[in-house]
Amino acid sequence: MNKSNKVLIVEDLPSDAELAEREIEKVLPGCIFKRVETRDAFLSALDEFDPDIIVSDYRMPAFDGMTALKLALEKKPMVPFIVHTGSMNEDTAVECMKAGATDYVIKEHIKRLGPAVLRAFDLARLKMDNLASRQALVESEARFRRIAENADDLIYRYDLFPERGFTFVSPSATEITGYTPEEHYSDPDLGMKLVHSGDRDKLQKIIEGEYESGQPVVMRWIKKGGDVIWIEQKNVLVYDDAGRLVSIEGIARDITERIISRQKLQNALEKAEEGDRLKTAFLNNLSHEIRTPLNAIVGFSAVLGEPDMSPEQHEYFAGIINESSDQLLGIIEDIINVSTIQTGQLDIHPVETDVNRLLKRVCERFVSRAAIKEIQLECKPGVGDQDALVITDEGKLHHVINHLVDNALKFTDKGRVDVTSCIVDNKIRFCVSDTGIGIDSSQCDLVFSHFHQSETGLSEKRGGLGLGLSVSRSFIEAMGGTIWFEKGGEAGTIFYFEIPWQPVSEEAEAKTIVQSEVKENMKILVAEDEESNFFLLQEILGGLGMNILHAWNGKQAVELAVDNPDICMVLMDIKMPVMGGLEATMKIKEMFSALPVVAVTAHALSGDKEKALEAGCDEYLTKPVSVNILMKVVSRYINSVS
Repeated sequence: MNKSNKVLIVEDLPSDAELAEREIEKVLPGCIFKRVETRDAFLSALDEFDPDIIVSDYRMPAFDGMTALKLALEKKPMVPFIVHTGSMNEDTAVECMKAGATDYVIKEHIKRLGPAVLRAFDLARLKMDNLASRQALVESEARFRRIAENADDLIYRYDLFPERGFTFVSPSATEITGYTPEEHYSDPDLGMKLVHSGDRDKLQKIIEGEYESGQPVVMRWIKKGGDVIWIEQKNVLVYDDAGRLVSIEGIARDITERIISRQKLQNALEKAEEGDRLKTAFLNNLSHEIRTPLNAIVGFSAVLGEPDMSPEQHEYFAGIINESSDQLLGIIEDIINVSTIQTGQLDIHPVETDVNRLLKRVCERFVSRAAIKEIQLECKPGVGDQDALVITDEGKLHHVINHLVDNALKFTDKGRVDVTSCIVDNKIRFCVSDTGIGIDSSQCDLVFSHFHQSETGLSEKRGGLGLGLSVSRSFIEAMGGTIWFEKGGEAGTIFYFEIPWQPVSEEAEAKTIVQSEVKENMKILVAEDEESNFFLLQEILGGLGMNILHAWNGKQAVELAVDNPDICMVLMDIKMPVMGGLEATMKIKEMFSALPVVAVTAHALSGDKEKALEAGCDEYLTKPVSVNILMKVVSRYINSVS
């Protein structure tokens, strides 16, 4: 091949033509290219440009590859024609090959274009060199044509008589098998060596004629170097006039990627079906879990307004409302936590934490529930008081312990639940054991998965969303710890988790917060656009004799702060109309830098606290806020300015 091969590219997109030119230049430097995209331009180029090879798109707005192929075969039958298209199924590819195309290359696999061009030139040269012999061997050409019409990649002919061995192997053999055509010609046993030992019976069946002519046969080949690939073969048995089998002609296509993709697709499909099943069950369960406490909240809230209700009934119904509210809040927190984890926004916020006090506080919350079920709940902190004050994420630690105790009580019908802690190898180990239904060993790998509960239909019997353990594991791992479980003695389950033990330094431990009585008539500015939320804060703080100023939005909060310089504290909602809480805080701090501003907001996602503190807030509380925590914060900041 000379250095000035002329390549005619039939393509309506200049960018695609440029990519094709680059790939061809890699294997044939110095080519002369010409691009056309219409019938007239194509016909003119066939005569004037006189190409050595044609590379044509299959589908174009003003022209198409099949028409170009027919015209090329009429005017330049010896010029190789490669179909280069963005999308082509097998039927279309076979149609092109039957129509006379030399080869086809999908644009998605453009790296194959250069080798395809080389093969096309080789085939063209072969045609030219053997034109005389082909004309004399019409019958042989017809047999070979049957193979070529079905060929996708590797074309071969293997003679069995009079001598055994390959008589034709297409150049693509090197890429597919690793062996060059010359190596095929020199070794008559290479055909058998290529076939995987587990599939050689298929090769024997081909020779014996057990497969119909042209029937696809899938088998494994072993490439030069040892790699195993999947091949789809189509074979034709050739007999002489005496009915004797003299050769096998065939085509072979490497379908390894298809087999792997099919397996991946099957695995993904199975995983998706399982995910859909779990998510459907989760959504159904979510509806049930939300409606159950909501029904109690709405129903008993209405009942509380009846005039003939006794104080005992009022207290009992209020307790049900509070318990249902906690249950609903837990559901919402689980959903938010999963969303935070899946979006990669899980952050750790270490603070001083008394783990003994935290453990006892969690257990106290479940005392009445354990008593109702007649289960003995015992809390035994094993960490000394001097070692219990540590640096960790108190909120996430509270969530994990709370969930494990809640789970233990949920899945225990009789017996006991024990909650303990100790220090092991510079880590704090927590243990929650129960005498409940236990976890089957086959479910060990699934209990920490989203939406999963260890027993089918368990959520209907016991409640829950199947999110708690997966969230807990994510929290613990984010804190640098681990979680695992073991089967209990005779029954039940023992959950363990460990987090790094990081004791508070002596200097920090010596610090104490001094609180004094809240003075009456102190002004507190509450910026809150939800009337019910304001009434709650007013009810909590107003009983202490404080003068409560109400701002419906951030703009009004700034104005009230200016008009009342004796305000001692601001409780600031973040999301409000007209002007948001963060902007209002910055304006207030510009004028009154020493005035405490505490964010009281429903914004509880990762990063929200940092944004509030950067805006100037001195403290960050999330709704629904604990009355005790609110009172401590208010007391601390009022005393700091009094």
